[in-house]
Amino acid sequence: MKKFEFYCGQCGFLSSEKIDKSPICKGETSKYGPHQETKMRYHNREDLRLKQEHPIQPLEDDGNAVLRFKQNNIVRYLLDHGSIGLNQLALIDFPKEDHEQFAQLIGYSLSGFGDLSFVSDSTFEKASKSGEPAVKVIMEKLNK
Repeated sequence: MKKFEFYCGQCGFLSSEKIDKSPICKGETSKYGPHQETKMRYHNREDLRLKQEHPIQPLEDDGNAVLRFKQNNIVRYLLDHGSIGLNQLALIDFPKEDHEQFAQLIGYSLSGFGDLSFVSDSTFEKASKSGEPAVKVIMEKLNK
């Protein structure tokens, strides 16, 4: 495996040779040690950019045979008691991935999540696959 010693903190460009500026974003590169290398995930080795993905929240039965993402109670509280609502958040130019994760963190149903305009097919597919064990439990409950 090739050892990368220089990286750009702005775009994630990696190089095994000393390069002062990233060819991607023109940001400065710096040397990093082995403790930083263990934190990195390589998704595209050809251009050597790093891409971190948000995790998929676990899915659970809400008691009404509906699969919902396990909500984060702090995030839900801030939404319910804060000064900004879902409609206002939708108007802010956040990355689609952040909107996807936020919908999960507030406990969206899986079916409603799939209908959201900002949810990619690949994210919905990953979420659906992660919910397959919960679907089996719901089906068993319904068949009793």
